Amino acid sequence: MNIEESIRKVLNEWYAKIDKEKQAGVPYKVVENLINKTMSKKYDWWKGLEIEELSFAESIDTVTIYGIINIDEDWGGNQYIEYNYSRSFPGNDGWEDPYEYEIVHLGDIIGNEMSNQLSKDLKPIITGVTKYRSTKKIRIGVLKIKFV
Repeated sequence: MNIEESIRKVLNEWYAKIDKEKQAGVPYKVVENLINKTMSKKYDWWKGLEIEELSFAESIDTVTIYGIINIDEDWGGNQYIEYNYSRSFPGNDGWEDPYEYEIVHLGDIIGNEMSNQLSKDLKPIITGVTKYRSTKKIRIGVLKIKFV
């Protein structure tokens, strides 16, 4: 890939993100900052969220948050072992070579009860600052985890 193609690719990705943010009605950084301030006070394992995309499924009034969540490694390791008892804790191995290792997602280490609680906690933030006012549920299980 030459320099012009690289520049074109980066610009296309940037414009696509701007379009998604326009659909949400607010820059992702604003949503990200509000979520991080709120959730880090409530959960000591929450170390930060980096939003790549907010996707709204109108037919089921659900917002899915795509991106990376940074969580405490000790807490995350215990959760991973609880839900994946037959496999050893991979830590951040998947980030070094995603073709060799699977990246761990939040849904891999939390159950329905915690998922529902996190959705409840996030809903007022999402409905308060985005155009997605009719949201009934926030899906977060697809967030990729980085252990810190």
